[in-house]
Amino acid sequence: MIHKIFWLCTWRLSLTSFFDNWEWFFCFVFNIYKHSKNSNIRYDRKKECYVITESLDNDELLPELQVFLHKNLRTRASNYFNGITYRAHEIASIYGLDKVIHEIDNIVLDCGCNLVDLLQYFIISNKLSLIYIGFEPGFLEYNSSLFTVTYYRNSLQINATVINSALGSKDQESRFYYSPAKADSSIIKPLVYSSVYTVSETRLDSAVSSMYLSDVKIDLLKLEAEGFEPEIIQGASASLRQVKYVLADLGPERGIRQECTFNEVHLALSSLGFSLISFNYPPRICFTFKNKHV
Repeated sequence: MIHKIFWLCTWRLSLTSFFDNWEWFFCFVFNIYKHSKNSNIRYDRKKECYVITESLDNDELLPELQVFLHKNLRTRASNYFNGITYRAHEIASIYGLDKVIHEIDNIVLDCGCNLVDLLQYFIISNKLSLIYIGFEPGFLEYNSSLFTVTYYRNSLQINATVINSALGSKDQESRFYYSPAKADSSIIKPLVYSSVYTVSETRLDSAVSSMYLSDVKIDLLKLEAEGFEPEIIQGASASLRQVKYVLADLGPERGIRQECTFNEVHLALSSLGFSLISFNYPPRICFTFKNKHV
């Protein structure tokens, strides 16, 4: 009888231990599988983060790409199953960045930078001298991106930073509807969200001025705000005159009614001298605008 009780307790402790450490087990199995395919991708677990690494055998300057991913964003790990390079090219193609990358050398503003996949694309495109500034109000995404940016700042000495703020039409504190599982977070209340908290909302004009960039040409603004894009344009009327390209995701994401924001954004950008030069669909509805005066 005592033997059976001991066996049962041991079995339950082993099962509990397995589920407590299943993320380590997942990384172990994934790495064995990738090794069997002669892949240069590996997953590791370090404290609160996954670290996804891709080795670049033929690149002496940058031997490894890395993405840091908070453990509560574990479902996003599937985005990097085929590698960081693959994901970076995928995002660049979705936004149309691959069509204008040859003209991007100076300053990049990444609104809704998420896990800084756009930064990865600039790095593998050898755009190491540009200034990258990301804006991300999502707590988990911001903290993950901060680790990634710090890794590249230390290994490549690139000028990159991530700001934990939402862009908008006013400088104020705003309610933020957080949906990290599907990356659908917004200041506009969506259909589904997991929590609500207060974030700093900042006008792009204010952000640009505070960084002493008011008189400097800005090559690119990537715009992704889950339907909050018109408000961001309202708060950027001055700084947009310095921007050469705007790459914007304007699909049906605004609020409970899931509205597109193309009409409002197109009208506002047209009044500032931008013309629509390309349209990318699917999987998202993205547009490329070019400033005729820059």
